[in-house]
Amino acid sequence: MSRYKLLLDTRDRGFAAHVLLDGYWEMWLTIFVCRHLRAGMIVVDVGANFGYYTLLMADLVAANGHVFAVEPNPAVAGLLRQSVLLNGFAEQTSVIECAAGAHSAERVVLFSPMGEFKNARIVDTPQPTEANEGTFSKVSQKTIDEIVADAPRVDFLKIDAEGAEELIIEGMDRCISLHKPSFVLEFNAARCKHPDIMLRRLLAHYKTVSYLDFDSRLVPITEAELIAQRRGQDWLLFFDHDTAVA
Repeated sequence: MSRYKLLLDTRDRGFAAHVLLDGYWEMWLTIFVCRHLRAGMIVVDVGANFGYYTLLMADLVAANGHVFAVEPNPAVAGLLRQSVLLNGFAEQTSVIECAAGAHSAERVVLFSPMGEFKNARIVDTPQPTEANEGTFSKVSQKTIDEIVADAPRVDFLKIDAEGAEELIIEGMDRCISLHKPSFVLEFNAARCKHPDIMLRRLLAHYKTVSYLDFDSRLVPITEAELIAQRRGQDWLLFFDHDTAVA
């Protein structure tokens, strides 16, 4: 990632400190994205944060492809836009400053923990005790179907949204049915109200699911194993267009 110029907030300990000191983030997923994306693809980065994957994707899809970078945090989205422009990727990148969800909304509440911008999440009701632990912002919300409504196709998505994945999937039925994109999805059964329903919704469109291990390998796994094993821990699941149900 040393080839890109990434604007960061040095107060961020969870992501920025690692990138500044190591020069990369989640090498297993970085390698996988590099292997999977090609020039001309149309891709969506949901939970773009400061733009680590957005910049990588924009470079890989090149000028004849396109990246939709979805980031709800106003302060972070501002830096993301500057990084896209600074690296010369403005023509092939759209920064969508909103939360992704099951339905559109003019205002939802985003809580951003202090020093952990990547862990920002949508909350139903702001808790007074959280005021000393982070900041609240009122942001708009859109579905993925709305965001990519005018795209001729969608080839790939990365969805990492701190527990909102279940609702995001609800808001992309048309995208999945029409385009059958490949996508990486952060999944944590303990953060889902109905993890079994979400997995069945996806497996109605894709024949199989795999998870990405720390060596950037895809390992087949079943719905039952995802529900029962490592509960409370995050998986990076991969649904492939090659296994999409016709």
